[in-house]
Amino acid sequence: MTPFESVRKAAEGASVSVEGVTVVAKHSMGIMCFDGYEYMLVYANEMMAPIIGDKVNVSGKKALYAGMSQIQEPTVQIVGSGVSFTYLEPDEMSSSASHFLSFRNIVVPTFVTVQGTLVQNGAYNNIKIDGLDSQDASIAYYPNSEEIRGFSGAIIQVTGFYLGISGGTHYNIMAVDVKKIADIDNGYTYSSVPAWMELPAVTDASQFHIHTVYDSGKYSRNYSFIYDSDNLVANWVAYPLNDWYTESNTGRSEYWYKDPYVDIQAILAKSGDFYTNGYERGHQIGSADRLRSRNFNDQTFYYTNATPQLGGDKFNSGVWGDLENQVRRWSRASNSTDTLYVVTGCMVKKGDPTVNDNDGKSVTIPSAYFKALLRYSSSSTNPYIAAGFYVEHKDYSSGSKPTLKSCAMSIKDLEEKTGFNFFVNLPADKKDAIKAEDPTGNSFWGLK
Repeated sequence: MTPFESVRKAAEGASVSVEGVTVVAKHSMGIMCFDGYEYMLVYANEMMAPIIGDKVNVSGKKALYAGMSQIQEPTVQIVGSGVSFTYLEPDEMSSSASHFLSFRNIVVPTFVTVQGTLVQNGAYNNIKIDGLDSQDASIAYYPNSEEIRGFSGAIIQVTGFYLGISGGTHYNIMAVDVKKIADIDNGYTYSSVPAWMELPAVTDASQFHIHTVYDSGKYSRNYSFIYDSDNLVANWVAYPLNDWYTESNTGRSEYWYKDPYVDIQAILAKSGDFYTNGYERGHQIGSADRLRSRNFNDQTFYYTNATPQLGGDKFNSGVWGDLENQVRRWSRASNSTDTLYVVTGCMVKKGDPTVNDNDGKSVTIPSAYFKALLRYSSSSTNPYIAAGFYVEHKDYSSGSKPTLKSCAMSIKDLEEKTGFNFFVNLPADKKDAIKAEDPTGNSFWGLK
């Protein structure tokens, strides 16, 4: 009789023990072990010390979960490490809806691969499977949830161990690998730069990224950006802004994350050199611009959305904060705005002053920040009007803070200052006139 076979045949609640089994997977509540013939979960209800490749002796109580035998209340002794093993060929669990549902009859952990759309709900990472409305796969207690937080709304592939069903609908997977297959928006996969109204011209698609969120039964874009891997900041971040996005359903996250889409990025943690030198993590798309849900707001706290910005009244909470608040006011339906399309960016170049991030990488300090705004109002005679703002990045705390009017300019003038080509998807016959308009002469902006 094999070690885990003896556990399976023991009475529920009986004391059991196995020796010399190998740890082949791990989540934040337990470990998956292999006895050379079959797999079994050792569930501790807490993070356990053994790592994948350790050889362990386990004793505890025989328990059943969703019909599967497991060992609970375990005592685990590590007796070896670095054990070599090979996973079995995974069962393609999501190859069809019927095959997926057949797993309700499986009562032993099974190595599988699942592909579908990641839908995040609080701490839960669920995978929507094509052809199924009520059932889904669920990544159980994934220990590196920060790494996949930005995958919400993307098509992902999960490889790991099927652990049984919870709540009658969630087919639980103990993941050993999670990877993104494709980004999607409104249910469609995109493989090129979309024709969204807020987007500037994209000259290097390899630096272009999009974050999406699954919300209210569909996929909605959160924001897009160009990440400058030389200067370690986003050159610009583009996003739609209206009451739907700012609806106050959640609070400010305050917890910063590594962006799972970008390989090399600045880790501007609060203990870093940039912070001790008087800089803050300045959002490009503001947290207050995305209060519709936790998933929307969390993505504004990716390090790729932060730049080293002078703190407090010097800049971040002073002239720049004034502009951010005014932009949100302009975006409101009470101002007859359907959507305000926003591009927020910063000016950087090699040779400018730098600060170090937490990993010692040099991050360029922006010399200026800008916003390009395109207001759309279906009820107005001129549906599209535009405004540009350009603010030098320096200390304004001594009382020299500029007015918004003094920072305002036409989009055409902003393009000349920044080198970016804004709102390229405007109607061709109206684009030049909209970009050339002086916003100080348009009463909507109220620049006095």
